[in-house]
Amino acid sequence: LHIYCSKWNELCKQNRVNTIFQTYEWNKTWWNVYRDNNELFVILAIEDNNLIGIAPLVIVKEQKWIGEKRVLKFIGSGASDYSDFIFQNNRSDVLKKIISFILDNKEKWDVIGLFNIPEYSSSCEILINMCVQKGFHHLERSTSCPTLIISDNLKYAIKASNKKSLRRHYNFFKRQGEFDMFHLFEKSQIMNYLQIFFDQHISRWEHTNTPSLFLDKNSRLFYEELTKELTGNNWLIFTVIKSKNVPISFHFGFDYNNKLIWYKPSFEISLSRTSVLSLTLLHWPL
Repeated sequence: LHIYCSKWNELCKQNRVNTIFQTYEWNKTWWNVYRDNNELFVILAIEDNNLIGIAPLVIVKEQKWIGEKRVLKFIGSGASDYSDFIFQNNRSDVLKKIISFILDNKEKWDVIGLFNIPEYSSSCEILINMCVQKGFHHLERSTSCPTLIISDNLKYAIKASNKKSLRRHYNFFKRQGEFDMFHLFEKSQIMNYLQIFFDQHISRWEHTNTPSLFLDKNSRLFYEELTKELTGNNWLIFTVIKSKNVPISFHFGFDYNNKLIWYKPSFEISLSRTSVLSLTLLHWPL
């Protein structure tokens, strides 16, 4: 697939859902880390030697049902906030051909589990309609994902990032002594903090019903590889907060397509009542 690297991202720019989770870099990194026991099922639509559609899919073997099932998922499932097929906005015919190909190859999979498709994408409606037409049973569920459009609400965004509660927490740490907050964009600088970031996250969730994903070595490797892959494009923003020169909070987020994405935070568990995590909002680049 590497021969389609630049064409892949060019097509992302023409897709209605264009987030970092659709990029070639994100999909390649996830596959390189989680490829074991999974089977790649990427569908490329080519017209006149031009790439016009991509189904970035993978077949995952799962034991959630009686017996093992082959589940068709988006690459990045479990890590991507937003997933979708990739095609030009006005080419619904391309998506229909891709979905038709998937449904006509039923012998390759047992269940389709496509999650986190944004509601503004046309993919859900097309996929559901085609499933109904071909006699497939389907289930739907939705989750709210709030977004602040800063360009239309700049005054509100500035006001929200300067509200009294945030300033109160900020002043608390300033009174403790030396306090610093900064963003890192270089690979080597970020890599120096990743282990502390992992350890903070593990401690934060240690005594809950949802242990940290960083207990899994592949999850740690995924973030390390993302750091190497995304910093070259300036898509990764790694925020560090220090008090008395000791890291007390981090945020691993993204700046892509004029959107800032809140992705994975961590903080020193002993400071949980100080709302230290919210302080990252004070200095995000608006």
